[in-house]
Amino acid sequence: MSTVEIISMRKTLWCITRNDKFIFKVTTGVGNNIFDLKEIIAEKIFNVKVIYLML
Repeated sequence: MSTVEIISMRKTLWCITRNDKFIFKVTTGVGNNIFDLKEIIAEKIFNVKVIYLML
């Protein structure tokens, strides 16, 4: 996996997995897209599959 560059101003998002098994936060940039967000989550939480995101 590659490291995602945070573009522009930083934003922190709280994430909750299905069935509330995990609650965690990730930091991304305002200029990053949904694919960058999926990669950031996959790097932070290894046992969570990032297939569907509900924002």
